[in-house]
Amino acid sequence: EAGAQNWTANLPAEFAKRRGYNLLPWMPVLTGLIIKSSEDSEQFLWDYRKTLSELVSENHYDNLTKILDERGMKRYSESHENGRALIADGMEVKRTAAVPMSAMWTPGGLSGGSVLHEADIRESASVAHIYGQNLVAAESLTAMGNSFGYSPEILKPTADMELACGLNRFVIHTSVHQPTDDKFPGLGLGPFGQWFTRHETWAEQAKSWTEYLARSSYLLQQGKFVADVIYYYGEDNNITSLFKNKLPEVPEAYNYDFVNADALINVLAVSNGQIVTPSGMQYKILALDKNSQQMTLKVAKKIKELVEAGAIVVGPKPISTPSLTDDKTAFNSIINELWGAENTAKTI
Repeated sequence: EAGAQNWTANLPAEFAKRRGYNLLPWMPVLTGLIIKSSEDSEQFLWDYRKTLSELVSENHYDNLTKILDERGMKRYSESHENGRALIADGMEVKRTAAVPMSAMWTPGGLSGGSVLHEADIRESASVAHIYGQNLVAAESLTAMGNSFGYSPEILKPTADMELACGLNRFVIHTSVHQPTDDKFPGLGLGPFGQWFTRHETWAEQAKSWTEYLARSSYLLQQGKFVADVIYYYGEDNNITSLFKNKLPEVPEAYNYDFVNADALINVLAVSNGQIVTPSGMQYKILALDKNSQQMTLKVAKKIKELVEAGAIVVGPKPISTPSLTDDKTAFNSIINELWGAENTAKTI
């Protein structure tokens, strides 16, 4: 809702430090012009966006965590929601949050019947599982229209879906402060609900409903999530955009976590043939989404390390690196060593 930021005073210096070359000669590409070639220009744009992504994650989200920690405070992080474009990686901006957060609307209104809210909660749950937070929150039961028309009977299927996606803390949207007791149904947030206030017609009977939400959340906070698959979605798009209309095609009865490049490179390891994390998660396979076929050299090197340590990796053969600075010869050597000369999907 705040839009994207694409410049800061020291961006040229940060770009040179992170990408290893001068930003300024390439800036005409930002206006739509081509420098050297279309491929080179696209790779510069990828490097530019990657730099912005890192700066947003580190200087806003991670820095906010540091500032709050110094004051004995913690942050929830509902960073983007919906299918909106976010210049930073959705998992990366939540990695240092005490409570990674997402959202799920009730059917109708702006939810549109898509699965983007399921993907959003799964993103936050994956952050908690991999980086080690125990709580997964969501802006919950948000609604538009039909004011004061939502009962627990109507809301429960949405709440249950949130729990099934990995949520274990509800943040109900919304409970607007009521300044008077003689004006009904009271104040609301314009057309947006769910209208959860003391003036709700079933407010006096709400205890059973809130106890159900609380007890379910508490139960799910005690255990350890079990998944067979850790699903890598690439480096140039967000989970809520990639899986807005369809979730990953993981076979029924098998569960999964998403993983981003940061966690894949810096967190994942192999033990006894299982892909593991310091938080205690164990996965049987690393699955690669087709969006990861543009793969950086760093990710390719880490996948090679995992395979050599005994990990099972399945997915389409990466095609090329998206970065102007990656060694193309080294990239092709690793990919051909792992996948072979044929451009086919395989398990390695």
